[in-house]
Amino acid sequence: MSAVHSAFAALDARLRCAIEAAEQRRGYRFGDDPFAGLYLTRAQIERQLQPASVPIGSGIIESLDEIPEELSLLASAYKLAAFDLDILLLALAPDLDSKYERAFAFLNDDVARKRPTIEVALNLLCASSEEKVRRRPHFSLGAPVFANGLARLTDDGTTGLACRSIAIESRIAGYLMGDDNIDPQLSAIAHLEEPLDQPGPFPEHLDQIVEEARSQRRGVRIVLHGGRAAVRTDTARSLASALRARLLVVNVQRGVSELANVDTLFRLALREAWLANAIVLLEDADTIDDHAAKCLKQVLARQDGIILFSRSKAWFADVPGILNIAIVAPDWAIRRACWRSELARAGFSTRAALLDRLAGSFRLDHLQIRNAVSCARVAAHFKPHTGEQEEIFAAARGQSGDELEGLTQKVTPSHSFRDIVLPDTTMAQLREIAGRAEWRHRVLSEWGFDRKLSNGKGVTALFCGPSGTGKTMAAEILAHELRLDLYKIELAGVVSKYIGETEKNLDRIFAAAETANGVLLFDEADSLFGKRSEVKDAHDRYANLEISYLLQRMEQYQGIAILATNLRQNLDDAFLRRLAFSVQFPFPDVESRLRIWSGVWPKETPLAGDLDLGWIAEQFPLSGGNIRNIALGASFLAAEDRTAVSMAHLLRATRREFQKMGRTLSEDELAPCALAGELG
Repeated sequence: MSAVHSAFAALDARLRCAIEAAEQRRGYRFGDDPFAGLYLTRAQIERQLQPASVPIGSGIIESLDEIPEELSLLASAYKLAAFDLDILLLALAPDLDSKYERAFAFLNDDVARKRPTIEVALNLLCASSEEKVRRRPHFSLGAPVFANGLARLTDDGTTGLACRSIAIESRIAGYLMGDDNIDPQLSAIAHLEEPLDQPGPFPEHLDQIVEEARSQRRGVRIVLHGGRAAVRTDTARSLASALRARLLVVNVQRGVSELANVDTLFRLALREAWLANAIVLLEDADTIDDHAAKCLKQVLARQDGIILFSRSKAWFADVPGILNIAIVAPDWAIRRACWRSELARAGFSTRAALLDRLAGSFRLDHLQIRNAVSCARVAAHFKPHTGEQEEIFAAARGQSGDELEGLTQKVTPSHSFRDIVLPDTTMAQLREIAGRAEWRHRVLSEWGFDRKLSNGKGVTALFCGPSGTGKTMAAEILAHELRLDLYKIELAGVVSKYIGETEKNLDRIFAAAETANGVLLFDEADSLFGKRSEVKDAHDRYANLEISYLLQRMEQYQGIAILATNLRQNLDDAFLRRLAFSVQFPFPDVESRLRIWSGVWPKETPLAGDLDLGWIAEQFPLSGGNIRNIALGASFLAAEDRTAVSMAHLLRATRREFQKMGRTLSEDELAPCALAGELG
């Protein structure tokens, strides 16, 4: 039985006195007249008009030796006086026991009104007529009990103020009677979370700020901004757990549509938090507009509370006491420690080299790392042949990149350094790019360059050379070497004729790419990163602003970005100065072409003995892309003829490739092949 029940002994005594006084005035005893309250006789009216008897006595709470804890907490949360608590006890009584309904119906002299009216409450709680007048403001709509939604006054439009009944809110009644269920009005838009046994990370000193506010019963409003929404929620969850408090998670966007108004949403959320000993987290707080902020300010003016807001950006609304705290991405050392902890818990290897590479390649938060290891554990169980390390990297890639969907084309790398033919100097540069991406954690974090550099922390490179010389393949190889995904920018969805739209699209791409943990490829980069020109009109001015924005954004980008172009001379010189690498992809010479021809065939492809790859490499100056197209075309011709790939198929496919390039091969160019004349 709830401790609140102890307060009703004093109420029962007052009710007995009140009923005796009413019996004397009405001329019949309580329960004797079955029609009492349905009619009034002349004698009854005359007795009622006589001077009122002496009021019953002082308040209920003031007569108790000890106030029940539930009522004490309500008094603290809503700044309630002892008289306000008496009102709540009277309003609660009919919900506690039906005997009070009969008693109040008798005192109201109306069988239909089974709850205490203002008049009955004043008679029961006040020791004099003067006190009754003084206590009347406690029943106004602006009084703490009613303004905070703890109780309400019924009004059917036919009774005066003194005859209005007092009804307690169902959630307050449940709380006072020991019911711990969440308010039904919030059940569809909010949920309570119990404290975690092992809280996760949260910003330093944040727990001290909140604990001090809780102990002093004062309000504090903290805006958690930045990072992913899931991380902000987990930060709030960990903070509440560290304080051994529950967390009330409220979805603001859904709440505004479910409830009548935002004022009700904030009032109910704060009330539930106090009742459940919880900290409030308002998710999707970006949807709080100026009107909602004004309502929140009014609610907070009546009640203190600890509120956490989850927003993508900082908030500077006209709400007192707001503290903005950024949720920053964990650095390399923290990521490495998290990988080590989660891998060890899952029974995976925690080799130093593996931890270094995972922490350096994937800028994941602790939740993403936990999910990645969990996915890798499941995959390793069902696909043991793949290998533990491969599953871990695949799971890490799966935790990011969703933000780039619709903005880029995702390419799953399959090529390696063995598949590309390039000069030694070019290959050396590509390996240096891979090395910088792999070891930047040591230079930036361990060797301190992170503190020295404000920009230029990313790995950026320019790939320039004729079409088909391997620029896109090289980008794919780098992604494969680093075990990352490759994201190719779709320029058609980026470049816009409308002023400012291109910058917005690029900002979305760079912002999403920061957490995508992949290699970003800008193909045909000269169309985006062209040279600034002399300003002759408004179009030139905005075009130059666009390029200047790109310069700034590229320098701030901390990921891996590759710009590929056929026209290096068209790029703005400022871009070239800001890029860490500039790699030239030359047109392949005869020796390189022969290596490409020799390596282009899959081992399963049947090749005829008459293939003369040395002759065709020397005879036709083709890029690697052209050679790949010819090999594929010749293979289809051979498949149609149901034979191995022969020289005839190869020459026929070569002729078609040159026709695509706008050039027709002569018979002399195809000689000394005896089959030249047979080629259609």
